[in-house]
Amino acid sequence: MLTTLFVMQLVIIVLLIVGFIALYRKFMQRRVTVKYEPIVYYAKKLFRKKVVAGYRIQLHYDGIPVGESSEKIVYVAKEVDEEAIEKALTGALSFVKESIKAVPGVSLMELGKGISEVIKELRKP
Repeated sequence: MLTTLFVMQLVIIVLLIVGFIALYRKFMQRRVTVKYEPIVYYAKKLFRKKVVAGYRIQLHYDGIPVGESSEKIVYVAKEVDEEAIEKALTGALSFVKESIKAVPGVSLMELGKGISEVIKELRKP
């Protein structure tokens, strides 16, 4: 009788611990998200025209933006060099991915078009 009661109490304690661990994992899993979007545009000043490429990044917590988005420029040139732009944006994306991997519980969400699609828009008049 005493051993049966002891075993039942032990089973209840184990179930409580397992339930607590499951709830903890559910609430702590990937609540922080970093949204990444590649950008490429022409910067026109008086008689000069430059191609500017970079990315926009925004931190979100439970889908709500935290602070302001940040725009980082990784390429500036007078003429369009698609290979150089693609190389700069791919390098920036891999840097962002590696930085996010270093922080547990943070996920990356890529927004908008991919790098190659953004570069194709430069060809349009």
